[in-house]
Amino acid sequence: MAAELNYRADICTKEQLSAALAIGEFERIYAPMELLNVGTTALGRPSIGPRNPDRTTITPPVADRPTITPTAADRPPITPPAPDRPTITPTVADRPTITSTAPANPPITPNNLSRIIAVPPIFIGGNEPLIAAKLRELRELGFTSGLAHTLGHIELIKSAGLKPHGGFRLNIVNARALEIYREMGVCDLIYSVEMPLRSITASNCNCQTGIIAYGQLPLMLLRRCAVQDSPHCGKAGCDSLTDRLGNNLQTLCRWGETEVLNPVPLVLSDKLGDVANVDFAVLKFAPGENIADILDKYRRATPAGKKFTRGLYYKRVR
Repeated sequence: MAAELNYRADICTKEQLSAALAIGEFERIYAPMELLNVGTTALGRPSIGPRNPDRTTITPPVADRPTITPTAADRPPITPPAPDRPTITPTVADRPTITSTAPANPPITPNNLSRIIAVPPIFIGGNEPLIAAKLRELRELGFTSGLAHTLGHIELIKSAGLKPHGGFRLNIVNARALEIYREMGVCDLIYSVEMPLRSITASNCNCQTGIIAYGQLPLMLLRRCAVQDSPHCGKAGCDSLTDRLGNNLQTLCRWGETEVLNPVPLVLSDKLGDVANVDFAVLKFAPGENIADILDKYRRATPAGKKFTRGLYYKRVR
């Protein structure tokens, strides 16, 4: 069954995005919209939470700007030019050059058919209009699809002229839910990570479905960065926490919310033979993970060689 599955990559950094595109074996790539730096839409900054990592505007304080006020004696008389006198325009060399210290964000020219825009799981600080504008910009560049985490996301994506795809946060645990989302125009759906494999196998729906087959699943979403007041705060993207057992919990900071990841990854590389009645498997990569190595383990059905979990896929629903 593993050989029949298509693989999709759920990435969270630009390095992973470049690696996934270079590998060229993923049917689809879920890319966070903040990685797709295009257009001029201002990205919102919430009242509480980290700044947006993709936009850093440095404005010199007024005290650093010299103010020169010429006196009357310094002002030369203004004489209108004679009709035959050419107008002198200062050259570029005569004009002071102001160089911005903001990082360059060149637009990405992708194979847009393989890339699905992943909107933020939650919106904070009135960012919804900005996210809607960003989606429209991406549509104008040729992107066609967006990943929805909630019912509201589905309508937001459709209103931007994009096709909605259903993420695992929609909590699909039965065939009736599949049918309803399909009627709402969702192209394909990812089952909830709380749905056992035996229930997935028994489900039947006239649409494409998939499962999360690898990844450090989110433990919680926080309104405020959990390490915001420490010198190790991941305002630029990600950081980590350490629990009382010494486990490293990575955090992803974006759009005014922080996602805390499980320190132990879900691994099904050697269990894909138990996966039936689905069309694709999603590999969800945490920051710093090697995409090529993990994909190779799934292609070879290599057993997990470190601490891992099977999640709830083998639990019975009570």
